[in-house]
Amino acid sequence: MYSIIVPTFNRAESLARTVQSLQAQRADVPYEILVVDNNSTDRTASLVRSLAVRSGGRVRHVFESSQGLSLARNRGIAEARGEVLVFVDDDVVARPGWLGALAETYRRHPDAWCVGGKIVLALPDTWPGWFDPGSPILGAYLSALNYGDGEIELEYPQTPHGANMSLRREAVERVGQFDPRVGPIGLRHAVGDDSDLCWRVQRAGGRVYYCGQATVEHVVPPQRLTKRWFRARAFGGGEAFAQLGVLPASRAWRELGHWALVGLRHTVSALVAPGRADRRRMFEDELVLWWSLGAVRQHVSSSTLRLVPSRPGGNEDAARCASSS
Repeated sequence: MYSIIVPTFNRAESLARTVQSLQAQRADVPYEILVVDNNSTDRTASLVRSLAVRSGGRVRHVFESSQGLSLARNRGIAEARGEVLVFVDDDVVARPGWLGALAETYRRHPDAWCVGGKIVLALPDTWPGWFDPGSPILGAYLSALNYGDGEIELEYPQTPHGANMSLRREAVERVGQFDPRVGPIGLRHAVGDDSDLCWRVQRAGGRVYYCGQATVEHVVPPQRLTKRWFRARAFGGGEAFAQLGVLPASRAWRELGHWALVGLRHTVSALVAPGRADRRRMFEDELVLWWSLGAVRQHVSSSTLRLVPSRPGGNEDAARCASSS
């Protein structure tokens, strides 16, 4: 049994599209769909109940009153009946064959504790001039993930994203659930609970795989393509990775100084030769500065709280995490 867990909060319209794509899956494994309603105030509850009635029991409505994506995911784990726990976001569309590809990866790799899939972006028809749809940095902040069309084993800091990620139940029993201290809650853009869980899986001896055929489309709403949203996302990512111990305090301060100087150079160049300024590159570098600010802020506020020991190579991978957190 595969249990597909869909946490949701006030996204009834996109949720309906997500659940329909999940119900349309044709796979040779039994599966259920758990929609975890995380205190929605729109028509989510009535929508899911309607879908549940028409599904013949395949779709279930679960309510979680405590706010937070990690808490909603954990409630789904508690309510799920499956041996494999599959997580998707409420704004994705699973492509045909997605579930079957996940199941086949587990068959081919009995040592797999965790399997994630490809995430492609479905962007609006128009976007602002500073936004580069081909930018791997901006794409990563929008949860894009693409390691190719095949299957590969991932090593930290390469991890699946929670928008398209699965775990064996026994893996969760071994290493624990998602940690809400590093997951998004309300307007807090912290993003690290999925990476943290994958790291704990690998520390315990489990293998993490990526399957390029298990693809979902992440539908990006126009209101997300704002500089304010990206800045908040970068800042929250820096906070989360500092809390996880990826970026020690000394390195965080050095990164902050470096990217502040980069930003200053961009500003001076734009003033001297405004017609030659690369606005897209300037914004990408600004986001790394915001990521560093978030990391420093977390260290200052928590006295370098560490949820888990520092990762091997954490210092060297800090800058790369800034573009993929």
